[in-house]
Amino acid sequence: MNQYLSLFIYILIVFSFIFSLIWLSGVLGPKRHSKIKDSPFECGVIAKNTNLLSQKIEVKFFLIAVAFLVFEAGIIFIYPWVTYHKELSSESFSYILFFISILCLCRFYLLFRKVLNWNKKLSKHS
Repeated sequence: MNQYLSLFIYILIVFSFIFSLIWLSGVLGPKRHSKIKDSPFECGVIAKNTNLLSQKIEVKFFLIAVAFLVFEAGIIFIYPWVTYHKELSSESFSYILFFISILCLCRFYLLFRKVLNWNKKLSKHS
């Protein structure tokens, strides 16, 4: 139980330090409000309409997000194999080759559908 007590005290100290810094920044920080500073701001573009439901978002942004998630998940699964590949069997090597081939097929599919081409509109097939 004593080993967990020191961990609990450490976590308590860390959280109290974090919350005290947040509180101090709110108390001591400048409080100058203006119409421009309080308006929504996204990537250097001033929003004309703040209602998100009335804005049309192009599909290519969602496709890029899904592609990013697929390839990031691939990296997350490949990294442990790379670190322990000498200790694993040849069967695991065949599994990772199959996994990498699926990722390559996804990449070629994205290139074929021109999802990663930002300069032009999406192809008619999408």
